[in-house]
Amino acid sequence: MNELIKVIGKAEMAAELAAKEYIDQYGEGMFNCGFAWVEARVRGNTKVGKVLKEHGFKKPYVGTGLHCWNPSNVNTQDMSAKKAGAEAYAAIMERDAGIKCHVAYRLD
Repeated sequence: MNELIKVIGKAEMAAELAAKEYIDQYGEGMFNCGFAWVEARVRGNTKVGKVLKEHGFKKPYVGTGLHCWNPSNVNTQDMSAKKAGAEAYAAIMERDAGIKCHVAYRLD
């Protein structure tokens, strides 16, 4: 489980960097207010699920698995920046931890 915690830390740093790079490159869109999150295809009562819940994942209101809202933790309302962060997070989790992740987003 220590390896998973390291991967989560790596994914969080990658997500923050991706979101900030997006904002640096494109700026914050005035009419692009929204949300982005990562959906992990993991049951919450497993060892992996419990570690994910300790690191910001929660049971969704609808559906299955676990969700982590705005994994980049970048303070912006720009959905595209949050989506860039979520995509970076999901890519690290899938590649390094083998956890199937899906990125979801919506305008507010």
